[in-house]
Amino acid sequence: MGGHGQGDAPTDVPGYLVAYALHLTAANIVMLGEAFKAKA
Repeated sequence: MGGHGQGDAPTDVPGYLVAYALHLTAANIVMLGEAFKAKA
């Protein structure tokens, strides 16, 4: 189940897990942007 792509058999991913991954990514982007601005 690692790596990119689903292979031959598609896997259903629950919506809550998708939302978590997107929110976690967004939070990291915001944090990095704020840290960069604070450093300058």
